[in-house]
Amino acid sequence: MIMESNWKSLVKLLQQTNDETEMTKLLDFLFTLEEKHQISNRYALAELMILGEKPQREIAKNLGVSISTVTRCSNALKVLPDEIKQKFIQPQSQKS
Repeated sequence: MIMESNWKSLVKLLQQTNDETEMTKLLDFLFTLEEKHQISNRYALAELMILGEKPQREIAKNLGVSISTVTRCSNALKVLPDEIKQKFIQPQSQKS
């Protein structure tokens, strides 16, 4: 229960942060270098899987992650709403 409450508070804090520089400072504070690496890899993994242009084993090899990590992401994507998936495949100019 406490974790859920803390998570919701974090989401609200991130929603209030509209400036890229401010967001970077906040994320630099919240996450270690290793955690940022893991989150960046998860983002790249999700993006590649949503695009569906490469086999899962190739994605795992290219990102340097295990096939079990790819499988966990694949399972999570099965329940992710399509409108959220669309955010991963918008042109980069619209993402920033």
